[in-house]
Amino acid sequence: MNSLLCVVRSYKVAPHLCDWLPRFFLPRLLIFCLTISQGIARSSPPSGPPWVHKLSDAQRFALEKSLPLLVCATKDEPRFYHEELESLFSDPILNETYGKLSWLWVEQTHGNYGKNNEDTRTWLRFGVTAYPQILLVNPTSLEILKVVGRTPNEFIFDVKNVNVTVDSVDEPLSRLREAEKRARALQSQATTAFAKKCFADEDIVVRMLALRVLAKKDPNLVLDNAKELVQTPHDPFRFEVCALLAKYGSSRDVTQELEFLFQKPDNSLNPNLLRTHVVSALGTCGTSESLQVLAPQAANGDYRNVLTGACVEAIGRIAKRLPSARAEAVKILLMAFPQPTEDRLCKQLAIQVHQSLVIITGLNVPMPESYNEQSRYLMIEGFKRYLPE
Repeated sequence: MNSLLCVVRSYKVAPHLCDWLPRFFLPRLLIFCLTISQGIARSSPPSGPPWVHKLSDAQRFALEKSLPLLVCATKDEPRFYHEELESLFSDPILNETYGKLSWLWVEQTHGNYGKNNEDTRTWLRFGVTAYPQILLVNPTSLEILKVVGRTPNEFIFDVKNVNVTVDSVDEPLSRLREAEKRARALQSQATTAFAKKCFADEDIVVRMLALRVLAKKDPNLVLDNAKELVQTPHDPFRFEVCALLAKYGSSRDVTQELEFLFQKPDNSLNPNLLRTHVVSALGTCGTSESLQVLAPQAANGDYRNVLTGACVEAIGRIAKRLPSARAEAVKILLMAFPQPTEDRLCKQLAIQVHQSLVIITGLNVPMPESYNEQSRYLMIEGFKRYLPE
């Protein structure tokens, strides 16, 4: 702070500013430091269950006792998620389950989101992209057996209906330990050569980390294999492949795989977000036939759902690339104007539809200041001029 004041004085800043700076900056600096220190520190998990924080510890206990592994993945913000979990796990009804599970609490804390740490790798391992997420996991294979309900009765029911059989303790522990070593090595030396070597690894976390390296350093390798990669039953993996397809396209036709995944987002913990990524890829790779796959969501989807807007955008991008698809795209987008409401998100979607239609048709149909039944009607009639009689 003294050095800052010296700089200020050297530039002949008014004296009253020199007095003001400490009063202004010091309290804010203190608040900032306290916020960061509180965020980095791990908050206490909900009371009740015997939680552990390391996957390897939870796996060992589950294997030794032949119990399912329960994984609760969350973040420390916003706080109401933690309160929801506290209410669930401290409910006396759940007491009977405390000794029937191995309990793993995996919390991403403020300041550590997405960092190369063990918690992030655990999130990756189970494909967590939305939180909080409560999962029952096979401790041997670490495969997800069940996404657990968030009410006490649902929780009890799901736990009672999951059983595991353990044949070996040491082999699964060794497999995870070695995979973690390879993952840490890849994070510390993210070279193209090492990533290529790890791209066929048996462990999904190692493959995911290799994919992220190759997406930046050798995207063509990923794109050449996108037809197969996009079918990997792991959300973050598929998100990454779709993002590359949306950016670059592919020399191989992946349209069929993308359309199938849009219609049946199986094995996904976050199907709406997966479909949104798929739609973005279809905007670059889709054909005129893809329009009918996207049409129901674009024309009838909830305007508050980001997927609806993504479909509108993708239809516009397909039509821009393929002149033969433009008339059909216009017909679909005319139906995509939402019924007017006072919600700003409704008008936001209408603006998106309008922009796509302007790009496709080249017509100068104005977007009115107010979005209501009359302005919706006028825009639809204006863009209809593009269509043949």
